[in-house]
Amino acid sequence: MNTATRTEKVNRVMKVRGEPTINEVPNWVERSESYNRDMIYCLNWYNSHVDQNQLRSVCEQRAGRSLKNASNNDVMQLGALIRMSSQGAKFSDVHNARISDLAASLIANEEGRSPVERQRAVRVDQSKIAISQIDGAIDDYTTNGTPLSIETILSQFKFTRDEKKSVDAYLTRVNQQFREAITSKESDVKEAWSFLALKKRKELVEATNVRGKKTKTIAKSSPVKVDDQIIAVNEKHGIVQVINGSSLQMVGKSIKGFDQKMSYMVRVKGVSSSASKTEMKKMISEGKRISQPVTGRLGQLWVMV
Repeated sequence: MNTATRTEKVNRVMKVRGEPTINEVPNWVERSESYNRDMIYCLNWYNSHVDQNQLRSVCEQRAGRSLKNASNNDVMQLGALIRMSSQGAKFSDVHNARISDLAASLIANEEGRSPVERQRAVRVDQSKIAISQIDGAIDDYTTNGTPLSIETILSQFKFTRDEKKSVDAYLTRVNQQFREAITSKESDVKEAWSFLALKKRKELVEATNVRGKKTKTIAKSSPVKVDDQIIAVNEKHGIVQVINGSSLQMVGKSIKGFDQKMSYMVRVKGVSSSASKTEMKKMISEGKRISQPVTGRLGQLWVMV
């Protein structure tokens, strides 16, 4: 199967799976206030719904050549950004440079250049991009209560030693600020942080204390208990996952022990995670089943009910 044919197949697959639309992809020109949130959402979507072979085809189609030596991480990042662009995304200068940087690096690797020569390719300071995204995600959490996972943001990058030091210094600084927001007895500090509940300040301390820890996410839902059915709702896209199996368990962000044949997804207009069990069952029965298979992975937009 040639590259063009594989890419066409990817297009069909992603359309069926509900690829982010022009109103959901990041748009620095028209929706700069939600740019970082939209970027994180889209990157998570491609990571959860598309495998690296499909995104490798996307990268190869754009490069006009095979990219056999490219790492899975690189093709996942570049492929996702290319797909966002095809869906109408308008990137900031930083992310436009990131695309050029990744593309140049992958092509240089295919041409057998030495590591030093590849490093000389145009490179944007990755710590600045990461810090910008973390800042936006923190603002979105404090303003809108959007789930916050700094580890998810950091996992998208490959830092040099100096870049990692910059990110670590930034996280140490903001973590200390959030600690002071809890412990300080000064009246001006208390007044400055009065808009944010003490519980949320404590969650921000935990969320920014990520060095040397496993992934921790401030989530909207409680940990999953062992059960025979789990229902998860994506309000933004109006989709419900009905996950069935024996002794279902949550491991990280994935549900284990589910039956692929007995589990399914339903499109439900206006679905809400706050609906009662009776209301939810009615909405599911009246909804339209979609062909997208249940993966058992729950990203930031999924809330368990």
